Amino acid sequence: MDSEKSVAVVVTTYNHAAFLDDAIRSILSQSIPADEIIVVDDGSTDDPDKVVARYPSLRLIRQRNQGLSAARNTGLRAATSAKIVFLDADDRLCQTAIEAGLACFGEHPDAGFVYGGFHYISADGQVTSDPICRDIGPEPHLALLRGNQIGMHATVLYDRRRLLDSTPIATSMPTGPRLFPSRRPSSYTGFPSHSDADADAPINSVNQSSGLAAKTKSPPASSEAGPVVPE
Repeated sequence: MDSEKSVAVVVTTYNHAAFLDDAIRSILSQSIPADEIIVVDDGSTDDPDKVVARYPSLRLIRQRNQGLSAARNTGLRAATSAKIVFLDADDRLCQTAIEAGLACFGEHPDAGFVYGGFHYISADGQVTSDPICRDIGPEPHLALLRGNQIGMHATVLYDRRRLLDSTPIATSMPTGPRLFPSRRPSSYTGFPSHSDADADAPINSVNQSSGLAAKTKSPPASSEAGPVVPE
């Protein structure tokens, strides 16, 4: 696909079939449709195939369990759109996520990625917080070295070609918050944000890499409206 406005959404799942349908429907309900929807099954044992089979337009890629970052790399390599979002199967995109991300890219065409805000949601899908969006500030590389300023990977919309030109998403880091791969500072001219909420994330989450159920110390971010990023 050559259009600069084409968007791929990569959904990664590891034993999250119970949530997968909600994630897919949040993509299909976008105000601007995704051009590609790719589901990467990272060695699940709960038959995500049955969920994906309900949606003929989706592409399913199966691989042995290699962890969340490896699954995102698989989706990144498979996509052909100009822009890309990464969505975990237990998160949801807000209805205007793609629209808001593309609009932000329209104002900042040289950006490597743009990002928005997110909501926390309960186990039954109810929004439990106001939209959360943090300004990354004038020194984005320094800010991101200091901590997770973006909050949730699914709020980020990437320029796919620039992401491919960067170092692949790290697959050997210890479990914990990882927003994106290391990259050459010259790759991006900035990390613009918009104030729209892009995604919703559950307060109780399951680690997709190990499959271990865990209550997070601080609720995972999620949003409903825009782009996405690696964990």
